Formats: sequence, C-alpha cells, structure tokens
Amino acid sequence: MAAVALLVSPAVVRLGGSSSDVPFPQAQKPRTYVFIVNPEGGSGKTLKRWKVREALTEYPFHAAELAREAVEQGADAVVAVGGDGTLHEVVNGFFSNGQPVIPRAALVRQEGAEQQRGSEGEEQQSEAGRECSDDDKPRGTERNGCEGTHAVSRRPALGVIPLGTGSDFARTFGWRSDDANAAVARIARGHRQAIDVGRVQLRDCGVDQCFVNVADVHLSARVGRAAVPLKSSFGSLCYAIATLKAFPKHRNLDLSIRIDNGPWQTLPAATMLAIGNANFFGGGMRICPQASPSSGSFNVVTLSGFRLLDFVQRGWRLFAGSHIGVKGVESYSAKLIEIKVAAAEGDSKEVSQEVYVQGDGEALGHLPAVFQILPGAIDILV
Repeated sequence: MAAVALLVSPAVVRLGGSSSDVPFPQAQKPRTYVFIVNPEGGSGKTLKRWKVREALTEYPFHAAELAREAVEQGADAVVAVGGDGTLHEVVNGFFSNGQPVIPRAALVRQEGAEQQRGSEGEEQQSEAGRECSDDDKPRGTERNGCEGTHAVSRRPALGVIPLGTGSDFARTFGWRSDDANAAVARIARGHRQAIDVGRVQLRDCGVDQCFVNVADVHLSARVGRAAVPLKSSFGSLCYAIATLKAFPKHRNLDLSIRIDNGPWQTLPAATMLAIGNANFFGGGMRICPQASPSSGSFNVVTLSGFRLLDFVQRGWRLFAGSHIGVKGVESYSAKLIEIKVAAAEGDSKEVSQEVYVQGDGEALGHLPAVFQILPGAIDILV
C-alpha cells in the first residue's frame, strides 16, 4: 500500500490510463486529502491504474496507522483506494478501542476551552446573560448557546475509490469498481453522509476492531481464508472455488446467540452468520438485503443446516438477495449480538477455535465474539 497527502483546490487528479482530468471544485480554503493506495488491489490492477505511490507499507495493518496519522493531523478526508481489505484497514485508522480518533487540533481546542471555563469561575456565571456574537465563534466551531462551550470542528471524512477484487461495500451505494474517475469526482464534490460502523471484539484472540461492510462467522469466514491465495489467479471466481475447498473441513455446529442483551438462544446446526452494516459480501452476494449503513442497527442473517448441495441448488438466491424466508434462513435486526459455541458441543474452547470470524473479508480470529453497532460514527463522501 502507499499513502500520499494531496493539498487540493483548485487541482486535478489524473488516473493512470485515463485520457481526462478530474477537476476539484474551488473551495474557500485548500482541502487535504490523504489517499491510501493498495497496489495489490484488484489482483494488481490498482497498481496499473493509480500512479500515486509513496510511503510503501511494510507490514499488515500499516494502512490503519497511516490513516490514524492522517486523522490526527486533521486531514479533511482519508481515501481508501483498493478493495474491501484496504477499506477495512483505513476505517480502523479512524477508531481506537471503539472510540473515534480526535484530530490533535481539536483536542487542543477542547483542552483550552476546559481551562478557560475552569479559570473563569464566577466571572463566567455573571456574564451568562451576555449576548453571543459571531465574532466570539472560533473558525470551524459552533457555540452551544452562551455557555462558552464549543463543539469539535468537522471530523475527517472517509472516501472510497473501489478498485479491488470484490469491492462489495461499494455495491451497496451503487458505485462501480471499473470507473475510478467517477469515484474521484464524487470525492471532489465533498458531499458527506454519516454512516454506522460495526465493532467486533474477540475475547480469546485479543481483537478489538471495526468493520464497515459485513462481518461473518463460521463457513463463510473459512471460505474467506481459503480465497486469499486464489484472488490473483481467479479474480472474483475465487470465492466459488474457495467454497468447494473449504466445505470438506466444515461442520455445522450448535451456536448460542444473544441479541440486544436478551436471553441466550441456541442456533442449531449453524452453517454461517452474517452481521451486515451493508448488503454485499463474497464477490457480489447480497447476503444482508435488509441492511442499511445509516439505520443504526445490523441486519443479522443466519443459515442453518446447509449442505454443499443446498448452496449449489440455492446459491443464486444469495446473489439475488431472495434467500430470506427460505428454509434454514433467518433474519434479525440488532444493535448488539453475542455469539459463542453452545455447551452441547462439548469442549467449547477447543471447538471455538474451529469457528472463524472475519470482518470486511479480513480474517480476525475465532469465537466467542461480540458485535456492536456504532451509529453515525463516520462521515463518508458520497
């Protein structure tokens, strides 16, 4: 991957192989966009189409560190260029232990405001009735009544230029992965929409990460692992091939789930679960058709008792999003979901290590797992 900060406005961006420039609109002040590029995205196609290549990453999750640095420095937007794996890392740069990373300048303003309030004391109370004027408002902040408190200036936004193998998150928004110039133009407009983010915690694996698309458990996560070495040779077909490779090692298991702090329930012979903030995964399967990234809740879809033959006969329904209501398929709305291996499976700790978990197509670990929605936690450029 690579990252470069661009001070944009007015400016143009030209993609490799493109015959046209994409202009950025005139703005009152320059905007800083940090593009984090995965040159291996789309089986190497991103490297051919995107010519910004600096600060090469040297280890896994370096992109998250680059994104976090950009957020802390107050970038207007951090743009993920590549597939869902690149996006996953960049999104995690916006958060730390489920909490948003705050730009340093905003922290300084907050500390200054707190110190000012503490020193004013009774003097501040005596002036509480003074009318506030626009001159009192620091640039980029909003005054809360006449209390002398200020909100943090506009947070850095997330941009997406989908150039990966699956680019499933982009499908929910109707964004094509073969039209990078349209994606750059979308980012240039700077229109924002607050969307939800998922948080996943795997106690036994020491994992606490965020995801923005779909997290999934059991068979599909095993398939995701098997698909990684196949992407460069087979592209989007890697998921179908990986399913055939993964199924012989898979067995349906009884799992215990708890939704929104309700009672624990048993999901018998669970094949897989998808916790959807958005609709698609696995190279175009509309696994969570009722998910909406701005709904404030997950669409949780479970498949139970499925065999390989069931996927062969009914797999098309997963792509069409028409599987809800089919025998063995259930759908829930949830803000918090906990999943573990049911006691009936014997040594749950040993069995748990067989039940993989992934987020945005990235391997995270195994059960037990807790998934939590973070409503409106990030702004995305739309």
